[in-house]
Amino acid sequence: MGVISLVNATVMNNPATFFTPYKFEMTIEARQDLMEDLEWSVRYVGSASSVEHDQVLDRVFVGPITEGHHKFILEVPAPDPELVPPADAVDVTIIILEGFYRGKNFLKLGYFLCHDYDDPELNEQPPAEPIFEKLTRRIFDADPRLTVYPITWDDPEPEMPPPEECGEVEDEEVLEDSEEELEDETESESD
Repeated sequence: MGVISLVNATVMNNPATFFTPYKFEMTIEARQDLMEDLEWSVRYVGSASSVEHDQVLDRVFVGPITEGHHKFILEVPAPDPELVPPADAVDVTIIILEGFYRGKNFLKLGYFLCHDYDDPELNEQPPAEPIFEKLTRRIFDADPRLTVYPITWDDPEPEMPPPEECGEVEDEEVLEDSEEELEDETESESD
């Protein structure tokens, strides 16, 4: 079990326009004090066909983290529409919240979302170029996907002592010891 658990995540502005910032209320539980801050990243998946259209909307550091429950608001800007392929603008996609500690990903929370037009005519006959100002974003917050990864938290990883601390042996000493052992073995075999 990890040091940090996600207790609750609430989408605060749903539905919203395409350009409305994303806003999540996060509640986490820390089982111990942490030596460093947590990093949270929000990634918008621009196209299911390629990660090159993914946009990291923001990275936020939260801390200090002490043992107990913590609640915070994670607010990030909307994706840049210039980076969203037109064919994928009015479609279902994913928004992913990721938790990192010391650069290691310990949590991933994903929501499906869709963009569509409030105008039924535009939905039935969508324009070739999306009209982002008229798109509504709906996040399917009833069924998020949570993945938790095991990481090393503040427990120090075992270190091997540097070679100089192990003690050095001169080559001549090793050679002399080896010759003496060989002579002793030869004498005992001949007896």
